[in-house]
Amino acid sequence: KETYMFSAIIRADGSSKFAKGNQWGYFPSFSAGWVISNEAFMKNTASWLGFLKVRAGWGQNGNDNIPNSNWRASYEFGDYGLYTFGSDKNGGTTGAYPNRLANPDLTWETSEQTNIGIDARFLNSRLTVTADYFHKKTKDLIVSGIKASTVVGNSFSPVNAGNITNKGFELELGWQDRIGDFAYGVRANVATLKNKVTKMHESLSSIDGATYVTYGAITRFEVGKPAWYFYGYDFMGVDSKTGEPIFRDIDGVEGITDNDKTEIGKGIADYTYGITLNAAWKGFDFILFGTGSQGNDVFCGLNRVDYNLNQLTYFTKNRWTESNRNGKTQIGRASCRE
Repeated sequence: KETYMFSAIIRADGSSKFAKGNQWGYFPSFSAGWVISNEAFMKNTASWLGFLKVRAGWGQNGNDNIPNSNWRASYEFGDYGLYTFGSDKNGGTTGAYPNRLANPDLTWETSEQTNIGIDARFLNSRLTVTADYFHKKTKDLIVSGIKASTVVGNSFSPVNAGNITNKGFELELGWQDRIGDFAYGVRANVATLKNKVTKMHESLSSIDGATYVTYGAITRFEVGKPAWYFYGYDFMGVDSKTGEPIFRDIDGVEGITDNDKTEIGKGIADYTYGITLNAAWKGFDFILFGTGSQGNDVFCGLNRVDYNLNQLTYFTKNRWTESNRNGKTQIGRASCRE
């Protein structure tokens, strides 16, 4: 009678993108639900509680989002492979060179998620409540572009580089009602998220991600940190006497080097939220909605130093000059993270 629910699924996914022995992945999932409001002992609550359901689920999905045959070693023809053969020492012949090492152990990336939730409707379904707890693990994360030793001079095939966890709560509240011909409603939601790298390939201490012009890596993957956090110099301000930028000295050695780069932010929000307002009257309707996030940063790439570009007033209105020694930014060197 739609009081108890159970579902179970198993997927068998095959992909020729992996070497033999790793081409098949098996991903189970199940879910269960209990509509408590259908039970006889809940009849006395019907006047104010119209529906109450608790549910839970666990499941896995696989990911093979890499180009075909990328686990194989490869060779490349190009200007880097000019060799001479035979008696003509003045002529060059284009040759091939190994540009990628093989990785026959590459296997499926697996996302495993647990959800526990509750759905409730009150006051003749005018008030609705949905709450969820989720815990998602990404295991055997596939990462491409990792460089091999500079002695070898080429790169690795994609590798299963580590594990990531995402966990948090989601809450949604809604109210809808009608007064004569006028109907209205409001719905609001908020979600929390805690993201952390929990494991990394034993041969790696960290992985550099995106790069930016001459700045080098601006994102990094490292155990104990948010996935692909922003990696750079911690800008402390501008020297009021010289106008030079001041960066935090991380390693304690005189001078600012790559060893002084550190975590300066993350692109993953701690909270996301939203609200929707709607109204209707005699064939006319109105909807207003908004969304937001908190706790995440944006790496701003507008203040580039390798091009002669017009600068936004954000960077120029309070820059350091001889006549404005209390300026907080310097053209081409201002902290651009928000």
